[in-house]
Amino acid sequence: MDIIDKPWWMPEVIEWVDGFLATKEDPFVLEFGCGGSTIWLAERALVISIEEESREWFTKINHELQKRKLDGAVFWNELPWVHVYPELLILDGGDRVDHANRHWPTVRSGGVMMLDDSERTSEYARLFRYMACTPRRDFMGVWGSEDPLQEGKPRRTTIWRKAFQSDNRKGYN
Repeated sequence: MDIIDKPWWMPEVIEWVDGFLATKEDPFVLEFGCGGSTIWLAERALVISIEEESREWFTKINHELQKRKLDGAVFWNELPWVHVYPELLILDGGDRVDHANRHWPTVRSGGVMMLDDSERTSEYARLFRYMACTPRRDFMGVWGSEDPLQEGKPRRTTIWRKAFQSDNRKGYN
C-alpha cells in the first residue's frame, strides 16, 4: 500500500482538525493507529502514535517521517507510565473504547477526542453511553476512493470537546 501524506478522514474533518490545531501554541496529539494522518499531524503538532498493529505499516510510516525529517512524531507500542495531556486524542486503531475510557480523562481542558469510523454504532455503543453528557459533533459522509472496499458506504467521524476548566497548573488548561 502506498503512503499518502494526509489522513483518510473526510475533507470536513481534516479542515476542522487543521483549524483546531492552528489555535494551539504547541499542540500535542495522542494518536492510536498510524498512517497518513501521522505524517500530516507531525507537520502541525507533536504526535505520539501508539499501538499500530502492523509492524510492516509502522516501519513504512516511520521511514517516511525520517525521510521528510519530521521529528514531531514518536511511536510507542504502549503508553509508558508517564502521564500525557493531549489537546487532541485520536481513536483510529486498536481498542478504541478502552483507549477512550483510559485517556479521555487526560485530555486537556478545551481539548477534543476524535473517533474515526464512528458509524459502527454497535461496536462503539459503550463509548457513546460513556460520553453521553459531553458536547459532540458528528461529521457524516460516504467513503470515497481512498478505500475501494468501502467506497460509497456511509461513514461518520465523531468529535467530543472537553469543557474548559479553570486550573492554575501549567499544561492542564
